[in-house]
Order: sequence, then structure tokens, then C-alpha cells
Amino acid sequence: MPNLLQRAAVWLGERLQVAGGRTVTYRRGLHSVELTLTPHMHEEQVLGQDGIEQDVLSYAWTITASELIINGSVVVPQSGDVIEETLDSGEEIRWEVFPRGDKDQCYEWMDSSKLLIRVNVKPR
Repeated sequence: MPNLLQRAAVWLGERLQVAGGRTVTYRRGLHSVELTLTPHMHEEQVLGQDGIEQDVLSYAWTITASELIINGSVVVPQSGDVIEETLDSGEEIRWEVFPRGDKDQCYEWMDSSKLLIRVNVKPR
């Protein structure tokens, strides 16, 4: 039986989808699934190789883990997966899943119950 924090994570995921979710196609190879994901854009300051701070934009999507079903199985994001978004104007934007910085994984769990995933992407 879910505890209070697990129920809250599910509630938050649902509210994010309703308030800011976008319908996208999540693609891995020849397989795909249509999902409602929530986009995120963050501006961060990073230290460049020359020692000077730089402003960098990073992009991510929030996924309800149980909804990411590829070829009949629940999966976690993998580097190289593609998220396709069609804007109201008809323009299609493709985002590639990738690990940020020195991390091996291209995603992070947003809660301790592993219900919500934040997946790192870059424009393709």
C-alpha cells in the first residue's frame, strides 16, 4: 500500500501533466509511445575550461515512470532515445536523451519511490 509521500508524488506528477504537460512521442529505435510529459528549462552557471563562469541552458522532461512503456515493457530512459514534440504551429522539435556532465545516467529519479523521472535532453 502506498504511503503518504508516494501518493503525493503521484499527485504531483498528475498536476504537472495537467498544468504544463505536452503530448509528445517518446521513441527508442523502431518503437514509440505517445505520452504527456512536462518540459523544464534551467539556466545554470558553469565554470568553463578557461575558469570563466558561463550561463548555460539545460533542458529536461518529467516522466511518470509507469507510463514509459516501450515494446510492451516499462523501461527507464536511455541515452539516444528521442522525444518528438509538435508545436501548435506544426513545427516538429526533436530532443535527444543524453547524460549531463560527468554522469553516466541520462535521468534522475525525482522521488524516493521512483515514480517520477527527470530525463535530460538536448535539441537534436
